[in-house]
Amino acid sequence: MPAEKPVLKRVSWRVVKQIGALDYERQAAKTGAEFLAVWEKIQTVLAEVIVSVPRSWLMDDAPASLNFADPSAFDYLTREAMVELISLVSGGEEKKEPNS
Repeated sequence: MPAEKPVLKRVSWRVVKQIGALDYERQAAKTGAEFLAVWEKIQTVLAEVIVSVPRSWLMDDAPASLNFADPSAFDYLTREAMVELISLVSGGEEKKEPNS
């Protein structure tokens, strides 16, 4: 991913636990419907903490303006961006500022 980073609110331990539990649930999904339902839950949790993402993280057909408080906005992320975003929110990348 490019050096550009998304803008996040402060991420609580509750959000980190939810993302981890939902990832486990996603891996255990037995049907396509279950899998998609889990992704909707993940996007809802992400919508609580993501303010914006770099334009380069979006698909070419993404609207000029997206509101990431709306979970459906995450449908415009590239696959690589979604993987990076989940890693950032769940603490996969160490934060440089304690209040970020």
